[in-house]
Amino acid sequence: MKQTEELPGRWLELRLYAARAGLGPALGWLGGAFASGGPLAFWPHTGHLLLGLFVCSALWGRLWTISAWMPNLRPPAPRPQRAKPAPKLPYTVPGSLSAQWSQWLGRLWRDLQTMGGEQRRWLVETALLAALLLLLAALWGLPALLAGLAGLALLALNGLLRERPAARFLLRALGGLAWPWWLGHAAWKPLSLESLLLSLLWGLAYAAWADLHDEITTAQQAGAVSGLNHPLLRRCLLQADLAQGAVLTFFLLAGRPLVGAALAFALLAQGLLQAGLLRGRQWTALARRTWPFAAAGLILGGMVLGGWL
Repeated sequence: MKQTEELPGRWLELRLYAARAGLGPALGWLGGAFASGGPLAFWPHTGHLLLGLFVCSALWGRLWTISAWMPNLRPPAPRPQRAKPAPKLPYTVPGSLSAQWSQWLGRLWRDLQTMGGEQRRWLVETALLAALLLLLAALWGLPALLAGLAGLALLALNGLLRERPAARFLLRALGGLAWPWWLGHAAWKPLSLESLLLSLLWGLAYAAWADLHDEITTAQQAGAVSGLNHPLLRRCLLQADLAQGAVLTFFLLAGRPLVGAALAFALLAQGLLQAGLLRGRQWTALARRTWPFAAAGLILGGMVLGGWL
């Protein structure tokens, strides 16, 4: 008899893979956690910090991925019905808000009953992961729970607007780094206006970096690195540098010249490295070798905002 290492009869299966390093949700969580100024070095806060890394990397990353696969769950258009005499009860009058909700729920229930296997699997996985996300966020308090609900709204928008390039870039900025920052900050303290602004600026830098990474990865997989869209690469680099320049300006205007100088040094190092890689036609190294400078600036900005430095 052939034996395997599997355990038959499992109801759920979880597989974790080591992802490529770079800007992203994990750094957003860390930036928000540092910006909150919470006692991260003491237990159980250290455990919460590690749990948040799992939530934002594995759980949130999977939810964001499958939200782009959202099948058509809209119920079919209702068939025209013969006119019926208006009922006496006010909440059942055709056209009333309660009647519209009742009809919508009825159509949704009928559509769920006729749903295909793939759609059901998608719906079950999304519902379970979303419930787990809200449960873990609720453990950190009401602000984190509200951030979790905002994340579910972003997931819905990502599924509905995935075909629009402009909306895709903005949603990637929000979902890829800004929302994990919000959750990391809200896990210890309510989100502040300064933290919100920094999360949006770093989110824009992340979206540009992610577009750069996708363009290079697609070219590598197709074996057409020499045919990369060079204007697109330069535009992504410019967008990321401008967003970081805005972060630099924020700290200078806030009266933090030393932090501004450190961020200026990181930005200058990125610019010199980008120029050297472009001149040497090392296109594939652009995303891999520039992100550590941006990551250092993100962590530094979060620690300064949280009073660590």
